[in-house]
Amino acid sequence: MLLPPLEFMNEDPDAPVDEVLRTGGRRTAFRSAHGITHVTVLVISDFDPDPVYEVSHSSFVEPKPGDRRPLWESTTLHHVLDEALTTMQQVHFDPPIDEETTPGTA
Repeated sequence: MLLPPLEFMNEDPDAPVDEVLRTGGRRTAFRSAHGITHVTVLVISDFDPDPVYEVSHSSFVEPKPGDRRPLWESTTLHHVLDEALTTMQQVHFDPPIDEETTPGTA
């Protein structure tokens, strides 16, 4: 399946991803669809001695402000930036959530 490109919300979109991460920054993608909010974050979590890239994803519903109900969370570690970006895109746009059977999403 062809997924759309990630749009990062908190950094200069023209800055190279590896440069942003190596200087302590992060790449954060946010989207909301069908009442579900998806937040995916990419950071360097460690150097071993090369960078270890951490992709964290959270999906939740918020029926009313302040009433956040988690649906799915995941964290994966990668030693190759391209693999981390591919995983980030996959979990951001196609997380393993069944919207018809997940409480609060139908």
